[in-house]
Amino acid sequence: MNKILNSIAPVIAQAQHVRIDPENLEVFCKRFQGLQTSFKSPFTAVDLSSADKIQLDIAYNSANFCYWGEPKWTIEYQGNQISGAYGMKAAFNRALEEGFHLLDSSYLERIGESDFAHITRGSGELPLFRERLEFLHQLGRILGERYDGKARNLVDRAEGDALRLLDELTENFPCYSDTTEYNGKRVLFHKRAQLVVNNTHKTLESEGMGLINTDQLTALADYKVPQLLRNRGIFVYSPDLADKVDRLEVIEAGGAQETEIRAFTLEACEQMTTLLRSRFPSLKVIDLDRWLYLESKKASQGDKPHHRALTTAH
Repeated sequence: MNKILNSIAPVIAQAQHVRIDPENLEVFCKRFQGLQTSFKSPFTAVDLSSADKIQLDIAYNSANFCYWGEPKWTIEYQGNQISGAYGMKAAFNRALEEGFHLLDSSYLERIGESDFAHITRGSGELPLFRERLEFLHQLGRILGERYDGKARNLVDRAEGDALRLLDELTENFPCYSDTTEYNGKRVLFHKRAQLVVNNTHKTLESEGMGLINTDQLTALADYKVPQLLRNRGIFVYSPDLADKVDRLEVIEAGGAQETEIRAFTLEACEQMTTLLRSRFPSLKVIDLDRWLYLESKKASQGDKPHHRALTTAH
């Protein structure tokens, strides 16, 4: 069994704060019409080789977490105001255009506060600034020490296997290890690491290669997909958790409530994929998760807010 899914099984069995409404989940699946989406990236990416795309992606995702706040951190790029994960991706693209050496592991290892502040300049406060900077330092150092500075060497060492690449990331880069404890049991999520693996697959796939075992990747446990699942009636929170989320109270990162939200995000996506495969046989969980994430960005009046946790995990 997938070790991430195996690790969340005790959370699903013992949960006190989150449950899935099976009827609403089934209704959602019956209405699902496929992965088509009208979403368009808010910027045009810098033109890079596949190796440099992988290099940039692992750097960007080492700092890709926790964007909520008031006012929300936002950057201006190519005439657009961009926030969240796309804002960080745009900031890294902008920095490359401005001559910052974000593809050089030795630069990442020693990047200074002033440089990173300039790279991420915008309106609003960027949460966990120092943690992002620390992760970039760590990434640059380990890439240099173990992989000759090249993220592509991780891929080569994994021999084209998505699960082996996931292990390379989570076992050798602490910034990509995403685990917690729940009632004394270790729980694995590895959200950002799985995102890197899937992005790497998409980059290589565009050249006719791709990775094997991407169908074994799970959903990416963040804070936007569970918001969508709750607004569609698929998630039901306990009164205590619902009150905290609706009052925009920060819940404990890695605590029982946040762990249950993240575990049930994976569980719901697994259940949905199982139901949908009768109509969409080739559907992958991680691709469904991507569609749900994009849907979550289409806010509707009256939507309940997402949960808030100050975390480097997602």
